Amino acid sequence: MDYSAARPSYTHMAIKRLVDEGLCTGVTSTNLDGLHMKSGLRPMEKLAELHGNMFAERCVRCKAEAYRAFPIQRTLKRFTGRYCDCGGNFMDSGIDFGQNLPLRHLALAEKHANAQTVSLVLGTSLRVRPSCDLPLANDAAVCIVNKQETPHDDKASVRSFAACDDFMKALMNDLDLEVDVPPVVEGPGSLSATALKKRSKQLATLMAKRKDNNWAEAHTEDGRVFFYDTETGETAWERPSGAIPTLDKEGLQLPHGWSAHEDPETGVTFYYCADKGLVNHVHPYFGAMYEESHYEDAPATSGGAGAAAAEPPAFLAELAAAAAAR
Repeated sequence: MDYSAARPSYTHMAIKRLVDEGLCTGVTSTNLDGLHMKSGLRPMEKLAELHGNMFAERCVRCKAEAYRAFPIQRTLKRFTGRYCDCGGNFMDSGIDFGQNLPLRHLALAEKHANAQTVSLVLGTSLRVRPSCDLPLANDAAVCIVNKQETPHDDKASVRSFAACDDFMKALMNDLDLEVDVPPVVEGPGSLSATALKKRSKQLATLMAKRKDNNWAEAHTEDGRVFFYDTETGETAWERPSGAIPTLDKEGLQLPHGWSAHEDPETGVTFYYCADKGLVNHVHPYFGAMYEESHYEDAPATSGGAGAAAAEPPAFLAELAAAAAAR
């Protein structure tokens, strides 16, 4: 299952309606799926995401976050190959056991908790600290909705073992509030991993065949000009613009044979290896598709770009050290 393609549930949309009505003053999530964002809530406004968001990457230097249309692929070293405006490296925003929570999101969640009078806890085991303690702050009346028992059940004013959607339908019915259908997502969260993978194949085909020097001019019987691909026989009334232009600037040095481009359809940067006909949406130094053979194929010269690409650049060791210290 492609979780990045998931749509907000009834519960997500009900929470969004409660926020819009002013009945809910803040939402704290420990899920990585980005579904609260897809429902229409804006992170770091009414929404604190303690364990990250699969569509967000975070700067290791200034902790700024960038929300992308596509899911951020976790790489071996956690770096995405993109740079923040401050010059720091972006990493995926996921939080593993033992890692510190993002302080800005934690501060917002604590602000919500310290102002709450009623805490509605939906679909969580309440076993991971410090997030599991937040619903109990400020002596709030706690309502826990979860199919399994939690360590804080004895502290709940209301305890339900119903499914979250069933509980929220009953609650919204009692409040006489209608719930919107999930919106069509535009911008952050709008592309799934499956869609990106499909687009990668399309781009690989496009990059391989769209070469300017393959197209020749010809004329129809009535004199109209058309163009045809001398290799494939494909025809067009206008000369195709050729392969997608190479980006002039890219944050990191690319291995030999790779180039960076911006997809005109999605606006997402992708990387292309002409020798192997590969397209990757993760920088090849960090992506799973990278192979050592790309270095081995580099020309053996005593200087210049070929020599620079003959072995992984020194910054990789620096990034690995930063990741270990994170």
